[in-house]
Amino acid sequence: MPLGPSTGPKVAKDGAEVPTHASTRAQETITVGETFDVEFSTATAQDLLLDLLLPGQKIHTTQTLSFQPASPNAP
Repeated sequence: MPLGPSTGPKVAKDGAEVPTHASTRAQETITVGETFDVEFSTATAQDLLLDLLLPGQKIHTTQTLSFQPASPNAP
């Protein structure tokens, strides 16, 4: 399992496609109304932790995301 933020290609921001060379760290600061679409793939099954921190409102929550490798027949 990776330690710390991972990286991956950012494919869209607020619904608009971004250049294919754009990548982002998994640690991203966003504001209300912003969205990001990223692609992530893995060669082995793994669980990653999504960590949300809203310091102004003193909210901190986490969510485990489970990833499986793509099937060999996937497009």
